[in-house]
Amino acid sequence: MVSGDLELIKKADWVRRDYSITDVSVDNWENPGYGTCMLVPKAMQIKDVFRVHYEDTAMQRDALFVDVALPNNRTLRLCTTHLESLVATPPKRPSQLATAAKYLHQAHAGVLAGDLNAIEPFDRTLHLDNHLKDAYLENGGGEGAVEGMTWGQMAHTWQRERFGLSRMDKILFCGGLQVMNFVTFGRDVQVEKESDREQLMRPGGLEKAWVTDHLGVKGDFRIVLPETEPSVA
Repeated sequence: MVSGDLELIKKADWVRRDYSITDVSVDNWENPGYGTCMLVPKAMQIKDVFRVHYEDTAMQRDALFVDVALPNNRTLRLCTTHLESLVATPPKRPSQLATAAKYLHQAHAGVLAGDLNAIEPFDRTLHLDNHLKDAYLENGGGEGAVEGMTWGQMAHTWQRERFGLSRMDKILFCGGLQVMNFVTFGRDVQVEKESDREQLMRPGGLEKAWVTDHLGVKGDFRIVLPETEPSVA
């Protein structure tokens, strides 16, 4: 996100009515070009909000966490993150996801969602390396299947021809959760303002005035925690 996105979100009636927002300014973003925020339904009781800035990053990336109260003094920890883009030597995404996973595992249940920039072979197994489950795969999706791709369909033609399609955007989870459904959404959504459309579709631009080059990802989960903690000898 950028600062202008925050302004649009803050003005939206449906956001103001139904959600709490973690960030109303860019003050806690290391980089104003790679910001993140989270909308949390007001029906959820928020226990804590915090950021963990990745030590190994050249693009000032971080993980944003929200702790939500569950019955019996349990915690659901939600995370959104934008992992390092492009190819790096040595790669930075493994240590970044490991950092985020460490905090997820500290809660009774945890969900991480975001642009994980999964563009290299090692990205396919990062969730396994960190004892996380992939909601798309757990829901029956196949690695490499076109149906699971989240980037490229709405990119510039030259980008799609050079890089192909990618499953960059993922939902990972751990703890007392069971995935019930996983879908992508947002295909072919376009901007409405004519001047913006002309800018996006100028010569050498996009085929259509798409609002983004990514698809969204949506997961439905069931909490399956026991009523009481297991006894410890």
